[in-house]
Amino acid sequence: MASCIYLVENVRDPTMVEAWACLQAVTFAEDLGFREVRMEGATLTVIRKLKAASNDKSTVRNLTNELKNRISSFRRLTFQNVPRRANKATDVLVAKGRQYNTPIYWIEEDRVEVEIFIVEDKKGFRWG
Repeated sequence: MASCIYLVENVRDPTMVEAWACLQAVTFAEDLGFREVRMEGATLTVIRKLKAASNDKSTVRNLTNELKNRISSFRRLTFQNVPRRANKATDVLVAKGRQYNTPIYWIEEDRVEVEIFIVEDKKGFRWG
């Protein structure tokens, strides 16, 4: 397991932020050499665009096309929507990320406060 925080400035569109975060996470997984990855997010719009066979014509199309192109770098790369109630760990990382001006990475360990919420998230949402 790994997590990271990237600073995103001057982007007000939540769909754009979610798509950009997904691309950063995929890049991070590639850099770490992960070959089987499940990306989870609470923005169903981005997840649907990534799963769709049709050509995306939205404002995030460059990001979704880049993500689709990177799928071949993995044995398995899946995108799954999770409800907001099962995403507390992400909320903690977002709040923590506001304190930094550079990307921060955790590999094989997470911040203690994030680990607590990961356990809670798993209890509140049946992974399938």
